[in-house]
Amino acid sequence: MLAVIKWLSFIEVLLVILQLLATYSLVVEFFSELRFLSILGSHRNLVSSFIGNLGNDDVPHLRYLRLYHAMVPEEVLRRMLLRRKNLIINPRRGYILTFTVHNGDPQFNDTFTGNMNLLENDLLEEPGFCCL
Repeated sequence: MLAVIKWLSFIEVLLVILQLLATYSLVVEFFSELRFLSILGSHRNLVSSFIGNLGNDDVPHLRYLRLYHAMVPEEVLRRMLLRRKNLIINPRRGYILTFTVHNGDPQFNDTFTGNMNLLENDLLEEPGFCCL
């Protein structure tokens, strides 16, 4: 009898795992089409882990990432920008993370010298950006 209960428990656990995997694949499929992501304040470790582990295949169309008050370490964002050079990362108001390459090494800028209004106007031409 105990063996039957253990077997049923195993099957139940397996079914729960399969349901979670199905849900996970739906979430990944949903995020694969994501182009704009805005995270406004959140748990530091959760957001840092999520952002730090995003691969190019996870959200291949991501063009703009805004992280106001999300407390993601700058190093995590820098690594992401080096992997995805066309991504616009906006970690705080009035600042876009940018870098230049000197002698083959990336040099990240402490300030954003571009025009935020021009950048926002360019993004407004993208379908769906107006709602962010």
